[in-house]
Amino acid sequence: MPYRVDANQAQIVEAFRERGAVVDITARVGNGFPDIVVNYAGLFAVVEIKTETGKLRAIQNRWYNTHHGLCFVVRNIDDVGIVLNRMKRISELAQEALNDRRD
Repeated sequence: MPYRVDANQAQIVEAFRERGAVVDITARVGNGFPDIVVNYAGLFAVVEIKTETGKLRAIQNRWYNTHHGLCFVVRNIDDVGIVLNRMKRISELAQEALNDRRD
């Protein structure tokens, strides 16, 4: 399938970056791999960008169903905040668990 960029990709990438995330655009990887990789709060997440009405293609669904970890679908700027808040909380929980092991 030809390489496509969702109409809101630039806006969403900029929103992640404005909030302190490092973003690599991976949309050309293909085979269902998500559009971007986001590094924030010491964690990496893969993010598929869709428009408000966009749907995951079959190959993308297969990718998400076989790869476990921090995987998100983002449709708008509000979703960016939700993803970053979740990443921050997961990072905090991981740090707490590490601290508990040291005690």
